[in-house]
Amino acid sequence: QSDNDTNINLTLRKQLENTKTLKKVANQYEKRSEEKLYAMQRLRRELEILTSLKKEILTEMDENNSYHEKCADVIKEYGTHRDLEKFNLVVADLEPTMALIYSLTGRLKRCDQCIKQCETAIDTRTSGVKSYSPNSSIDTENFYQNLTSEEQQSELCQLQQKYSDIEWQVKEAQEIKFKVELRRNSLMRRLKNCLDENSIKDVEYFINQKVHLFQQSLDMEDKLKLDEEQLKDMRKQFGVLLEDVTLGMCAMFLGILKDREFDNKSKFVHGFSLSGACGNEKMESL
Repeated sequence: QSDNDTNINLTLRKQLENTKTLKKVANQYEKRSEEKLYAMQRLRRELEILTSLKKEILTEMDENNSYHEKCADVIKEYGTHRDLEKFNLVVADLEPTMALIYSLTGRLKRCDQCIKQCETAIDTRTSGVKSYSPNSSIDTENFYQNLTSEEQQSELCQLQQKYSDIEWQVKEAQEIKFKVELRRNSLMRRLKNCLDENSIKDVEYFINQKVHLFQQSLDMEDKLKLDEEQLKDMRKQFGVLLEDVTLGMCAMFLGILKDREFDNKSKFVHGFSLSGACGNEKMESL
């Protein structure tokens, strides 16, 4: 009987410790989940604001493009046919040139991040100490970590070669942009000889606004993409956090259930022995 009482007391203490641990884990999960949810809500609000701003920029771009024909009509009237061709050529080359440079610099930046992630994975394998890159994506980080040592070195060499290729393409794109700017400056010098001051200001305003608004649209698109990727990573991290905590809590619950099962069996055995002793006493009295 004393052994059963001791087992029951130990089981109760273990259950109490498990309950305290569960409460502690639940509080930690609640705090971490609140922080994740707050960050996700902030990103969602930022995405909504950026989406709204993008629509406004596109509207302004459409409005500015409507001045193209007005400027072209003025040049056609007071300039030559060649002046009109140069004007249309400059306007047509502005956005593709900017988009090319923006795309290449973005690829160069992402390639640089991949190189750093791959180097981090190699250092982690060498030192055994796991490090974390704040700008890294979960998918790409795990990809490099899951490669073998030979595959990591091969991947790093390919990334470094790709970086050099893109860097060379960026230089070429910058040369194209420089030539477009030369043609634009040449056009404006020519138009000053055949257009009045107000017309010149209209043409300059149209071209400057076209460059400015298109640059804004590219920046906005980049911010939207970055926030969407961050939100996607946060959702994955939140899912991993939920899964880890759930598994831990389930394991604790199973431990409690086993302890309770043992406790019930002990009580049953203890009760059975007491009833048996009472029965023996009755049999002896008879």
